[in-house]
Amino acid sequence: MIAEGSSQELISNDTRQAILWEAAAAEDVAGGQWVPFFRDVFGRDGAVRRHLNPMLLDSYRQTPEFAELHERIADMRSREPKASRCEPLRMITIRLPASVHDFLVDESIASEMSMNQLCITKLLVPADPRFLPEYSGKKRGRKFGPQKPLPNHRLEPSKDADHGQDQTG
Repeated sequence: MIAEGSSQELISNDTRQAILWEAAAAEDVAGGQWVPFFRDVFGRDGAVRRHLNPMLLDSYRQTPEFAELHERIADMRSREPKASRCEPLRMITIRLPASVHDFLVDESIASEMSMNQLCITKLLVPADPRFLPEYSGKKRGRKFGPQKPLPNHRLEPSKDADHGQDQTG
């Protein structure tokens, strides 16, 4: 049912329930690990993207069901002592003004969590479109996918590696 009004009215009750049913199944399969649960519910091929038209994702983020699923993730993360190693980890590097870094350090101390845990928590919650800056011009930063080698980058192994010598020093 599509109607004007709240975000809940934009997405049918059946669709919201189907996502919750799939999330419950994903939680059973994940065995309490948050990474597989997140992947199966919110990932590229997860339940949310399978059931919702991309135009409705912002509306879904305002529903109680969305909040419930993120509460489940937070609960799983709090019970999991270390990050799950059920899929490869990737690293990102970001440039921050010192004042933003200091703000995050203070928040991580007040929350009694590591800076990494705090940043993951913040990254899991989609940004509110009201607070996104409008940029014009070319995007900066690394592109997704394989990167071209840097100029003058040696692709062949070092001579020591060719002779099987230990390079640990």
